[in-house]
Amino acid sequence: PHGCRVLATPAVPRVLFLQPLELQARGDPSPEMAEHTFPTAQEAFMHRIYVAPLYVGFVAWLLAILSLAAPLAGQQSEGEEDRFWWDAGLGFSSVQVTCSLCTGDIDSGPSIDLAAGAWASPRVAVGIELGGWTHLESDVRERVLRAGLSGRFTPTLQSGFHFIGGLGWMGYRAEDFHYSTVNVVMGLGWELPVSSGWSVGNRLVFDAAPFGTLKNDGVTVPSGSVRTGSLRLSVFVAPR
Repeated sequence: PHGCRVLATPAVPRVLFLQPLELQARGDPSPEMAEHTFPTAQEAFMHRIYVAPLYVGFVAWLLAILSLAAPLAGQQSEGEEDRFWWDAGLGFSSVQVTCSLCTGDIDSGPSIDLAAGAWASPRVAVGIELGGWTHLESDVRERVLRAGLSGRFTPTLQSGFHFIGGLGWMGYRAEDFHYSTVNVVMGLGWELPVSSGWSVGNRLVFDAAPFGTLKNDGVTVPSGSVRTGSLRLSVFVAPR
């Protein structure tokens, strides 16, 4: 997939996928047993080191939101109660896919984000988010789709600065190669009113999806454990 190089499949030049004869020549498990291949103890240890800070940070963010939402809920004004929100953004994302068969190159391309939800308090907004990214490399179109729950916390209402967090799903595809996994979202943004009814802003968001399993036309690739990271910079518009 993204960031990888083909050995035996010229039509997909960024995927390293060893064919059955090459697997046997290397002494690797037979193709029938490939889907039962497990990572080594060192790989599992490094994987835990990679993902632990992401989930510790997400849990800390979630606890902070929950602790602040309860007292603030009693302070919200009558006009703010049950108020719904939405925003739409366009931007540029850099995506890196790493695995035991990948080169780990970073590719960039356009991205889009759509979100909608409700205000839990004047400073806390929760909702759902949809998004996508694409990149064309050597006639191969790579795509990433995202969906999940998101939250936003604004420390100071007058500044427009806010923290972003979420948990959801990420899916990747490049021709017959694909995978999907859990996605953790962390970021920050700022918002500026431009009229009585609209505001614009920027967001810088990091996506971490460390539990993917690479598949080729539905068949699990040997040693196909995949970790994905994405950095998104976008401009969004939202009603006030």
